[in-house]
Amino acid sequence: MAYTQTTSGPISASNALASNQMPDNDAILFLLEPYQFPLFQKMYFSEGTSAKPVVNSSGLFSWFEDELYPSWTTLTNITGGSATEAGITIGAQIFQVNDELLIEQTMQMCYVTAASGTATTISTMNGSDLLTAATTGLIRKIGTLDHEFAGVRTAVSTQEIQVGNYLTKFNESVSMTGRQDAGDQFTEGKSFKDEVYKKIREMKLLYEYNFKFSNSSGTKDISVSGVNYKATYGKGFNGFITSLKVPYTVLTEDILDDFFCRLLASGGSDTKTAYCGQTLQMAAGKLIKQKYAIDPKPITTEYGVKLTRYHVTGGVVEMVWDPTMAGAFQNYLYAVDFDSRKANIKMRYMKDDSSGSRKFRIMKHVETPGTDGRTDKMMADLGIQIPNQEIHGVLYK
Repeated sequence: MAYTQTTSGPISASNALASNQMPDNDAILFLLEPYQFPLFQKMYFSEGTSAKPVVNSSGLFSWFEDELYPSWTTLTNITGGSATEAGITIGAQIFQVNDELLIEQTMQMCYVTAASGTATTISTMNGSDLLTAATTGLIRKIGTLDHEFAGVRTAVSTQEIQVGNYLTKFNESVSMTGRQDAGDQFTEGKSFKDEVYKKIREMKLLYEYNFKFSNSSGTKDISVSGVNYKATYGKGFNGFITSLKVPYTVLTEDILDDFFCRLLASGGSDTKTAYCGQTLQMAAGKLIKQKYAIDPKPITTEYGVKLTRYHVTGGVVEMVWDPTMAGAFQNYLYAVDFDSRKANIKMRYMKDDSSGSRKFRIMKHVETPGTDGRTDKMMADLGIQIPNQEIHGVLYK
C-alpha cells in the first residue's frame, strides 16, 4: 500500500482527515413558521357558518344586500331667516311631504312642505318661527304629520344591490429527482413526503394573506401558446371593508373606545373578533400597564399584560394576536363579525370536479411519464364572502 502522506506527533483535529470525521448533526429539522393561522383555520374548518361551494365556472360568486330605508342624510346648507325655505341642500332625497325633521346642528324641528326630485322645501312647525341657519351635520326624520282621515302615503323602499367576489386558484407543486428521493439525509424532514407537508403549510399561509390583505378582485387573460385563458383573483378584508376604516398615529384608549363603539353601533351582533398585528396589540396592552402604579416597590417575578377581550358600551371585542400580520400590517386591526344572525362571513370554494375536491387536493405523479423523479401538484380554489361590510372595521396606522 502506498501512503500519500505521513505525520508526526499526536493525531488531532488539525491533521486528521476531515472527510473521515463523523458529522454531528441533530436528526431533527427545525422549521421556522407561524404557529397559528387564525383566520384560515376558522374559515376552512367551518366554525360558525359552513363553507359553501361555488358552481359558477368563472369562479364568480355573488350575493344580494339590502338595508332599512334611511331616516337621515347629510345637510350642507340652510340659509335661515324665514319660516319656510325652498331648495335646502341635502345629501339624498329621502323625505316626503309632511315628514317631521330634526336639524341636528341647531336642534330645531321642521317639516317637509314640498319634495320633488332634488328640491326639498321645509317649514318651521308653527309656520311663524324662523329657521336657523345650518351648514353641516345631519337632518333626521323623527315622525310624520299624519292628519285625521289621512290617505295612503307614497310607498318608499330600498332596492337590493348585488355584491360579489372571485375565487383565487392556488397552484403549487413539489418536485424531486429519483436519486434525491432515494438518498438518505442526516436530518429528518427533507423527504418527498416532508416537502409536500411543508408546501401545504406554505399554502395555508397564502390563504391567510389572501383572505386578509387582498384589496381587489377581477379577471385577467393570460396567454399560453397563443391561447388566452382566464385567471381570477379575489379580495379579502382589505378590499371589502370600506365604511369603517379609521387611521391613527398614536394608539390611545380614546381611539380604541371610539373605534369599537362605532363598530358595535354599525349593526350585526354585539360580539366582534379583532385580528391584531403585534405592534398594535402590544400598544393596546401598554395602555393598561400605564394605569398601574405599585408602591412600595415589591420584588416582581412576573409582569405583563395579555389583552384578549375589550369591553365597551354595546358589546365586547375579542382581541386575537395574529402572527401572520407582519410588516405594515403589524399596526393593523381587522375587526369582523362572525356572529351576525344572517350576514355571516364564510369561505367559498369551487365545487368538486370529476377529479375530486377543489377545496384542496393533492394530485400525485403529475410528472411527464418516464421522468426519473416525482412531481405532486397541490391545488385549492378558494375565496371569502363578506356580506354587509358595514358591520366590520379596520383600524390602521
